[in-house]
Amino acid sequence: FLMTAAPRMSGAAQASRTETRAAIALAALNVVSATASWPVLCRVIAAVQVLALIRFILIRMKSRAQSPPFGFVFVPVGLLWGLFGIVAPLFTENQTILTLARVGLQEGLLLNLVTGLGSRLVPFLARTHVVDPRRARPESRRPASGILALLNLSLVFEAWFFDGWVWGL
Repeated sequence: FLMTAAPRMSGAAQASRTETRAAIALAALNVVSATASWPVLCRVIAAVQVLALIRFILIRMKSRAQSPPFGFVFVPVGLLWGLFGIVAPLFTENQTILTLARVGLQEGLLLNLVTGLGSRLVPFLARTHVVDPRRARPESRRPASGILALLNLSLVFEAWFFDGWVWGL
């Protein structure tokens, strides 16, 4: 979905055949490794999939004809949460980090993707016009970086309260 949404939102080129085939091949490899019960290989392939998607989006953003919707900034943050959740168990057994990785993968990825893509989809479905905060009057602006920080900090607090861990206390 992101390989079609990112180019449409930014006016960039669609995915090439090579990029599409690579995405399909990685997905097929992940299915094979999951079927064969190779969890480490599954995580490695999933990480490569996320990195390939991040690379794809970065390339499209560099060659964009227009800026994507303001909320699209949440999409790369969600992908980074997903990547962290995928690779953290490969490198540590620390329960604090594993708890945060689990919350990041299960909720951070989805929450940020829905927020980022919903910033375009919801107004379209509702047939409303949304003013881009970058072009709004100064008194009506909402600091997107603050919203982004609070949204993602809530995941850290959730992990803290849910699993009862405290940063060194």
